[in-house]
Amino acid sequence: MTELERAARNGNPYDLAIIDHHMPYMSGERLAVEIIGHHLIPTPGLILLSSSGDSTHCGIGFSDCLVKLVRQQMLLEAMKKDLRKVAGTYSCGVCGDIGDKSKMPIRKVLLADDNEINQLVGKETLQQRGCHVTVADNGMAGLEALQEECFEMVFMDCQVPVMDGYEATRQWRMVELEHFGRRLPLIALTANALAGDRENCIAAGMDDYLPKPFGLAELNEILEKWGQPVR
Repeated sequence: MTELERAARNGNPYDLAIIDHHMPYMSGERLAVEIIGHHLIPTPGLILLSSSGDSTHCGIGFSDCLVKLVRQQMLLEAMKKDLRKVAGTYSCGVCGDIGDKSKMPIRKVLLADDNEINQLVGKETLQQRGCHVTVADNGMAGLEALQEECFEMVFMDCQVPVMDGYEATRQWRMVELEHFGRRLPLIALTANALAGDRENCIAAGMDDYLPKPFGLAELNEILEKWGQPVR
């Protein structure tokens, strides 16, 4: 973490972190959570090294899980795959020309909305910005998804069924710092642009407010304000 912070402060953050699963003081799994949740560090690609090769750990932000001892070709292929996903295409001495490093997007977003049209439009708009989108149909499903996977940002409709967005946000805020070690940017979605809506969202623990329907310009503004810095 110290080295990642140093590099980020110097304006030259790392593109890839290869992390052992079993380490003293902090496990590889825990380190990934810390990296993803850090407000300063642009999240690099993450590859896990494990003596068991348990691929279930990849769900917390790792793109690949390699069994030690790792063969050179397997490591190279994992690096190529991860760097393509993280940076699009850019010049890398090992992997070759694989994209423009300046176009690094927010990569993993949770969208909680029960309306099928809103889901399709919201997902398509987010994907235009380069996001990988997971959709939840209600607040309870959104809360469960947050506890099972690592996301970089959440868009939460206030009026979803089963558990509304306000309550889902309150419950998430109660446990996230203690159990997940980070505060996740959580943006409220609402169709009612009424006086007091923004204040109600902030009071519930949401970070910002985006009226529906929203377009790419409004989405870009929110992503740049709360999201991972573009390098």
